[in-house]
Amino acid sequence: MKGGRNLRAMYERADADDRREGLLAYARYNQVMREFAEHYGIDLERTTAAFVALSPNNDYFGNLRSLASVLQGARECRPPERVTVSTYGHCKRRALAYAKGEASFVGTVRGLKIRSFYFNILDPTDPQPVTIDGHMKAAYLARKMTMRQAIVKSRAEYERIAAAAKRIANTEGLVPNQLQAIIWFARKRTERIKYDGQYDMFRPADDLWRTIVRVHEAPPY
Repeated sequence: MKGGRNLRAMYERADADDRREGLLAYARYNQVMREFAEHYGIDLERTTAAFVALSPNNDYFGNLRSLASVLQGARECRPPERVTVSTYGHCKRRALAYAKGEASFVGTVRGLKIRSFYFNILDPTDPQPVTIDGHMKAAYLARKMTMRQAIVKSRAEYERIAAAAKRIANTEGLVPNQLQAIIWFARKRTERIKYDGQYDMFRPADDLWRTIVRVHEAPPY
C-alpha cells in the first residue's frame, strides 16, 4: 500500500544519528522514568502515567519539570492549586490522581496514542504498542503537515498506520516503537523541524537529540 511505502521511504531517509537515537529513545524514556520513580518513591507505573498525562502542549523538558512538580506534590499530598505545571489544568489533575494512586491510567484512558506512549515507555521491548503521532501520519501520507493538521481522527486510521509500521519493523528486525522513533527523528531533521530544547548543559554528550536528562538535573520551577 502507498502509505506503507511512504513510511518506508521516510525510514530509509534516516541517517546514522537518526537510527542510533531512534533505537535508544524509549529505553532512555524508561531510564528517566525509573530515576524519577526512585527519587520520589513513587512506583514506575504511576510515574510513567503522570508523565504521559502531562505531555499535551508540553515540550520534553517542560514535561520533566512538570513531572517533578507533580511527584513532589503527590508525595507531600498537596492540592492541585499548589502544584505548578506547564500544561493544561486538567492534565495536572489527572497526573496527580495517577501519581497518588487515586486513579488507574489503564482503567481510565482509552486514547490509542496516549495508551501506546505509556506502554512504549513502560516496556520498550513490547512489540505490540506503537505510538502513532502527527509525524507518523504525515510520513504515512507523505505530506507537509502541521501537527494540528496531522491529528489521527479515527481508530481505523490509527490502526491502519500502526499496522504498516509493524510490518516494516518486522522486516527490519526492529521493535515497532524503534521504527516510529527513527521516523520521528528523520522527519524532524529532513523537514527542518527544530527540537525546542533549552537545556543542552543537562544532557550527556552522546545524546544528540536530548532524549534524556537525569532527575537531579531537571530544572525546578
